[in-house]
Amino acid sequence: MSSVTKRLIPFAALLTITIAVVWLPRDPNESARAQSPSVPAATQPSAFAPPTTRPVVYIASPYSKGDPAINTHFQCEMFDRLMNDGVVWPVAPLWSHFQHTMFPRKYQDWVAYDLAMIPRYDACLRLNSEHAQLKYTETQSSGADNEVAEFKRLGKPVFYSIEDLYKWARSGQR
Repeated sequence: MSSVTKRLIPFAALLTITIAVVWLPRDPNESARAQSPSVPAATQPSAFAPPTTRPVVYIASPYSKGDPAINTHFQCEMFDRLMNDGVVWPVAPLWSHFQHTMFPRKYQDWVAYDLAMIPRYDACLRLNSEHAQLKYTETQSSGADNEVAEFKRLGKPVFYSIEDLYKWARSGQR
């Protein structure tokens, strides 16, 4: 096991806890209040966030070529940057790396899952995996290239830089 992989294992545990905390109900009475006839429908709490004008963007980047842990770290870092910038809602499909560490599946299962989800997204951001501190770069990815091809087949835009993605997102030409 590489030293990078060893450092990322605690991150996987933290991500799992974070997901559980975010998705678990905070108030057991919330669903009862939402169904209460005494509260007007417009002010009732919703189980879903209101619609947004931000596009949902799939990050396609290398995974299995090179070091999967570093590649996953890179994609999570890009997810965090996109979230912080607040222009788009990013999707980091390499989060499946953490699911896979706990419940391994065949590679083709993950490919099929990603391809099934692509129609739900507005655009794709295709990036190379980079880690400056380790002087690491991975550009090749047949999986990411296939995901790009699927976005194009569906007539959805594919971007190769965050700047170009943001220009498109801010233009409202979606």
